[in-house]
Amino acid sequence: MVFSTSTLQKGWDGNLGGKPQESGTYVWLAEGITFNGIVRQQKGYVVLIR
Repeated sequence: MVFSTSTLQKGWDGNLGGKPQESGTYVWLAEGITFNGIVRQQKGYVVLIR
C-alpha cells in the first residue's frame, strides 16, 4: 500500500515516505458505506508519469 486516507478531498501526491515513486501503473481500491448502510467498493488504476 502506498497511500491510504479517510478524508474525502485528500489525494495521493505520487510520493511514498517523502520519496517520489517510479513512473508506472498503480491499482487503487476505494471502499465506503452508503447512507443506508450498504458497503460499496470501486477499483481502478492510475498511471503515474514523471
